[in-house]
Amino acid sequence: MMKTSNNSPIPNTKKKRVLQIAALLLLSAAIAGLIWLWLAPPALDVELYRMNPASDGIHTKTIQSDGQRLFLVDRASGNRIYRLEPESGSLKKLAEGPAYQLLLDGKWLYSAESGRHGGIYRMDKDGKHRERIFSSSTPALIGIEDGVLYLLDGDANYAIKKLNLQTGALSTLTTDSAGQAVLQGGKLYYVNLTKDWSLEVMNLDGSDVHTLVERDVMEFFFVSEGILTRSERGQIDLHLSSAQPGDPPIMIVSYVAHAETIDDRLFYSLDDGTINHTLVMTARSLVRTPEIRLVKKPDPPAYGDFFIAGDWLYYYDRMNVDSRLHRFKLSKGFSTPITPSMPRS
Repeated sequence: MMKTSNNSPIPNTKKKRVLQIAALLLLSAAIAGLIWLWLAPPALDVELYRMNPASDGIHTKTIQSDGQRLFLVDRASGNRIYRLEPESGSLKKLAEGPAYQLLLDGKWLYSAESGRHGGIYRMDKDGKHRERIFSSSTPALIGIEDGVLYLLDGDANYAIKKLNLQTGALSTLTTDSAGQAVLQGGKLYYVNLTKDWSLEVMNLDGSDVHTLVERDVMEFFFVSEGILTRSERGQIDLHLSSAQPGDPPIMIVSYVAHAETIDDRLFYSLDDGTINHTLVMTARSLVRTPEIRLVKKPDPPAYGDFFIAGDWLYYYDRMNVDSRLHRFKLSKGFSTPITPSMPRS
């Protein structure tokens, strides 16, 4: 029998088999690449988040600072939680989420997360010792004071509850459905959705509940001489702390889409994506008709919420969880108080 030389060509059947295997490998690699692109989140823009945490005093629902580092939820990356060293740009993923709120208290970082494993989680600043301390499909963080965490429980009609972080004792402060809730000056302010969206205040133990604004409060902000409220129609009203019973509120702006206050300055966006600015009042309760200024018509437009850190205004381009963060620098003119126009009659 004639032997085949080592230098002889590979038979056609073997060639086909090799080509088939190579094609399968290439197809598998292509499919794996597509799956990776589908599952892997877009890279976080470190430059966008390179703020100065010490001077900016950043404290928003999705970005917290301990004065040295930033802790953030990146919506475009699937609401994952990251830690960022602003100077070096060093980035570390702390948790997958999906998270929609952060709260930093001492050595602990708290997050509100949704879904099947939703609840309030606690971990250290390195992402270690992570544990779920409260189970709820849609919780909300209010704040921490004297070792007690105040929260909203979405599985209990958004009742306000408090959780002792040392003992784990949980108690309910109000069974009414609550909207926005804020800890301020040893009191708990909240929108009572059950009672015509009224603005109420109570002690931290749930006692001494009384109504500040009777109805139609979607959102509220504290300013030096009272409280600003945003109605369902988007109107911003000022409720003076010095007002007498029966005194009507003072309308500041007839419509806003989103609003934010920095001291006594009101920044707000409109449906066209522009961001505007006004000084709410001057000292000694001398309320005047505010002068409205256009801050910027950014590109892309500001169709989501926004916040200010240092000289920058950060905003989201959409209102859903897939929105991306953008920023623009505020002009120096905003550090100078606006001169109000004629007094309101």
